[in-house]
Amino acid sequence: MAPSPRRFSAIAKQRNVEEINRLIRSGLSMRQACLKVGIHPNQFQKWKVQLEAYKNGDSAALEEKSKRPKKLARKTSEEDVQIIINLARSGLYNSAHAITQEAIKILGRPITTGTVIRILEESGDYGIIEVKGNDGRTIKRKAGLIKKN
Repeated sequence: MAPSPRRFSAIAKQRNVEEINRLIRSGLSMRQACLKVGIHPNQFQKWKVQLEAYKNGDSAALEEKSKRPKKLARKTSEEDVQIIINLARSGLYNSAHAITQEAIKILGRPITTGTVIRILEESGDYGIIEVKGNDGRTIKRKAGLIKKN
């Protein structure tokens, strides 16, 4: 598993760039200086450009920019949500996967099981259920469709 990316404050970025520049002036190559500080040379170049833009008046240049989209590409329509909820409440299906397969047939376009589960969780039709033995004790807990009587 890849390590999670580190986040640096604007001050830390500035200090690292200044330290690398000092090491370069003392005779190290840019690559050696970056390795000594623990920053990849590409990251150093990126921060150097950001600092220059900040010094030239771009106050947002050093802020972290999220890679997540501002809006989701598609939103599930209320009509589609209602179809999925009705399928779950019909009692004909035992799993979110089965509901997904039927919804794909009805809607005529793809929808993921994850989306179906999210919709059903929000409506209260999907969650943690307990499987009980003959003696009434809980054998296991699992995620699944919640049957409403």
